[in-house]
Amino acid sequence: MPGWSSQDARRHNKRARKNPTAARAFSHAATSAADRGLSEGAQVRIGNYAASRAGRRAQRKSGRA
Repeated sequence: MPGWSSQDARRHNKRARKNPTAARAFSHAATSAADRGLSEGAQVRIGNYAASRAGRRAQRKSGRA
């Protein structure tokens, strides 16, 4: 597999279906894991974690006074 795309992210992660930032984070993290030689299951797990964290930094910073 050459790498993960945003379409793959939408297939594997519910949040990535509506959030392009999450889809991009998933594909980047999963492709990085593939480059490191991890299994496909590990690539999906890492991508799902990255998609779940996508966009949260900005929300956290803006919520603090």
